[in-house]
Amino acid sequence: MLCLSAGDATAGGGLAADILTLASMGCHPLPVQTAALVRDTRGIDELWPVAPELIAMQVRAVLEDVPVAAFKLGFCGSVENVAVIAEILADYPDVPLVVEPGLHVAALLGEAGEEIAAALADLILPQTTLLVADRHELLRLTGLAGDEAGEFDEDDGGEDGEGGDEVAGGAETDEALERLLGSGTEYVLLTGGGDHGPQLVDTLFGSEGIVRTDAGPRPAAPCLGAGTTL
Repeated sequence: MLCLSAGDATAGGGLAADILTLASMGCHPLPVQTAALVRDTRGIDELWPVAPELIAMQVRAVLEDVPVAAFKLGFCGSVENVAVIAEILADYPDVPLVVEPGLHVAALLGEAGEEIAAALADLILPQTTLLVADRHELLRLTGLAGDEAGEFDEDDGGEDGEGGDEVAGGAETDEALERLLGSGTEYVLLTGGGDHGPQLVDTLFGSEGIVRTDAGPRPAAPCLGAGTTL
């Protein structure tokens, strides 16, 4: 599985978490770094995108040598990186694509982060087999976030991948799901990251509605990298 994401020295999220998770499931990861994060378990201090030309060279070198069963895309690092990755993905339309966009990281970039979200929506999501995102990310990816765009908390309620009590989270989330599933994204795994409540609820949506729902007790402490490992 070819993974593109940011480097995370804590191994709680990003590329390191992809490698650990996939290896634990008997899958061979092919990791390509899109950005370097200066961080600890409490938060991110700095973010340095990798040059898009370098990403393109590395990804194409692997794809020309190794059979790839699926793509996994995390935080891309920049709008330019989104564009070059989208171009590569378009050359492999039969390979499934899983996207966990890491918008909690993009939020640290302010306006540039919103541009990354918009580029993902325009260039990547129409090619996506499965989008893994919480309610806040769905709203940002579909331009429905409004004032919520500045309220992203990386470690709130289990970081970017675990959830609250409500499946759809209101009319705005329902509209976001409809837009995504109507514009090319095949499935959306809606997590409850950033919501609150005693239950963690993850719901898989397809074009016909809910495919499955998984729920369990919420851990007592926030969980770094929940979205990446999910």
